[in-house]
Parts: sequence; structure tokens; C-alpha cells
Amino acid sequence: MAGRQAVAKGQHDGRALGVTLYQRLKVGIVSGQLKPGETVSERTLVQRFGGSRTPVRYALARLQEQGLITADGRRGYSVTPMGLQDVAEVLFLRRVLEGAAAELAARRITEDRLAELERLARMTFSERSPDGYAHFVRVNRDFHLGIAAASGNSRLLRAIAPLLDDMRRIITSTVSQTHDIKAMQREHQSVTAALRRRDARAARQALVAALESGERRISRMLNMAKAGA
Repeated sequence: MAGRQAVAKGQHDGRALGVTLYQRLKVGIVSGQLKPGETVSERTLVQRFGGSRTPVRYALARLQEQGLITADGRRGYSVTPMGLQDVAEVLFLRRVLEGAAAELAARRITEDRLAELERLARMTFSERSPDGYAHFVRVNRDFHLGIAAASGNSRLLRAIAPLLDDMRRIITSTVSQTHDIKAMQREHQSVTAALRRRDARAARQALVAALESGERRISRMLNMAKAGA
């Protein structure tokens, strides 16, 4: 009995370490701490975090499933770069899914959640401060997830959340602190104004317009970077 309990405890600890490692690596990739193309190897992770290769392989498998890392032959894995095609695909899905979420939210949103979205849309940030920009990134995610949650469709919310992670990666690796925060705040306020009127069509249009504006800014920066390469 004691032996089986020890094995079970070891398996549980291994899974827990795998989940923790996956979460830490994901945060590193999404935040830009792990750069596109940077190598991620099993050996290095085992040496850094200890334990066996099993939790490391679990974490790497989950990251690969989500497209965050790519198998890179004998080198192990590397952080998957994001280019113009990735931007187009992510923004297309966001327009479809978040547009639908905004339309549903206009019909279903509660007064408390609407007030919270309006508060987020009014928040100001220091555009030249790294801390201010990081705060804006968190608030922006909360704003979009808040609309998705207000739709009342849990599957829609679960589909939108990883797209926001992809979007953070794109912004971090392209426009970063040159992003037009004030323009995005105005766009958010247009969305909340439509939600306040309970105008489903206007809410969809305002959100889609905001995403299209962001796509133009990001595409412009990517094209400039490509031209300068």
C-alpha cells in the first residue's frame, strides 16, 4: 500500500510540475521574454527545474499543440515566430468571434459588467513607461475578455482567450510601446457607448472597426521591419 501511495504521489507531483512549467513557459513566450526563434530544449529545462524529463515533455507537448513552439530537429524546439500571415489569421478570427460576442453582449450585459468595461475604457497610462505599457496590455485583455464573458456564451469566451494571447505576442514583437494607446482607448469607448445604448449592430461594428485599425497599425510596422531587414 505504501509503495502504491508513493508512486501515486510521484505521478501527481510530476503532473503538477508539468502544468507549472507549461504555464511559466507560456507566460515567457506570450510576454516576449522568450523571443521568436529562441531555442527551448528538454535538457536545459530539466537542468533548470529539476525532476525527470516527463513533466518537461508534457509542458513542451502542450506548447507545441498551441503552436507556441515548433520542433527544431536535434536542437529540440524553438519559439514559433509570427508574421503577416499569423496577424491576418488571428485578426480574422477575432473579428468573427469578438464581433459576435459584442453583439450578444449588447443584449445580455449586466449594469455592473458594463460599468466595469467603461472604467477599463477610461483608464489612462504612461505611454513611455514600460510599467504603464504593461498595465495597458493587462487592461486591454481584461476589456476584451469582459465583452466575451458578457456574451453569456462560455464556448465563445474559451475560443477568444487564446487569440488574445496570440495578439499579445504579435504586439510585443512588432509595435510594442509604439502602439497608439490613445487611439485604442477611443475605440474602446466607442464600443462601450454602443453597449450602453444596447445597440447590438453598432457594438459589433465598433469592435470590428477597432480590430481593423489595430491590424493596419501592426501590418504597417511588420512591413517596415521587413523592408529594413
